Amino acid sequence: MIQEFFQARDGKKLSFRWLPCDESDLVLVCMHGSTFSSQWYLMFGRMVHRNGISVCLPDWRGHGKSEGDPGDLDYSDQLQDDLADLLKHLKKEGLRPLFLEGTARDHWLHLNICTYMAVKILQVFLRSHRL
Repeated sequence: MIQEFFQARDGKKLSFRWLPCDESDLVLVCMHGSTFSSQWYLMFGRMVHRNGISVCLPDWRGHGKSEGDPGDLDYSDQLQDDLADLLKHLKKEGLRPLFLEGTARDHWLHLNICTYMAVKILQVFLRSHRL
């Protein structure tokens, strides 16, 4: 397990635990709930990793080794932007495809993130395909 960091668009340094698997290009990004850190999902991540999938366990801002205060956001979509910045960082490292996983307790947040990402993907698609 490797502790890594990436820079969010507001300059904060956010952390993630990285369990790379050289045998596969699959990556699972496992998002923790609002009161936890990635530490809580390390055992799950190791199990997935043993089955041939790279695992990324990010810490939301203010959690784990990420900068910031827990729950202190500058605007309502900041967590979604943090996730988008992480995915962009992973993509720069040549990692894809990515799969997202989240906890049931914070399903509203994960649904919001998925909706946010789907809208962004649709906007790119519509811009690139003049319909």
